[in-house]
Amino acid sequence: MSEGKRKLGGSMGLSPSDQRKCEKLLLRLYCHAMSLAFQEPVPPTVPNYYKIIRKPMDLSTIKNRLQVHHPLYRKPEDVVADFRLIFQNCAEFNEPDSEVANAGTKLEAYFEELLKNIYADKIFPAQPYCHADLSSPDSMDDSDDDCVQPRRKTAKGKSSSF
Repeated sequence: MSEGKRKLGGSMGLSPSDQRKCEKLLLRLYCHAMSLAFQEPVPPTVPNYYKIIRKPMDLSTIKNRLQVHHPLYRKPEDVVADFRLIFQNCAEFNEPDSEVANAGTKLEAYFEELLKNIYADKIFPAQPYCHADLSSPDSMDDSDDDCVQPRRKTAKGKSSSF
């Protein structure tokens, strides 16, 4: 059986260096003024959230997955994918001009800048959704094929959250 397919053991998690870098990313996001809506799972009382968002993600879930005593991440790309999932879910669920969507956009930009600084020697390809890096060649065409459009889920006059 290959190492990648073996059950997670003590040595199957992130390297100590990657662990520190990912924890640094997480701490910086937790400390950002725009992160409050993304620190804990979306409450089940938010209408339709778990019907629309099939893979919920938040900072506390990433924190738990980074725990040394039972690491679930094998490489930094896995951690980055979960961070980006937070922003993708935010863009998909919330009205584009809502407070939460604006916070998500700002936090995402901050995250991508941190990622470039903390992992200066590594490139993490952008995922194909609306908030993908606009400088990438794939996002320069006018096609909406890979773009997840935000859904309008609240009645007029009500603000959506998360």
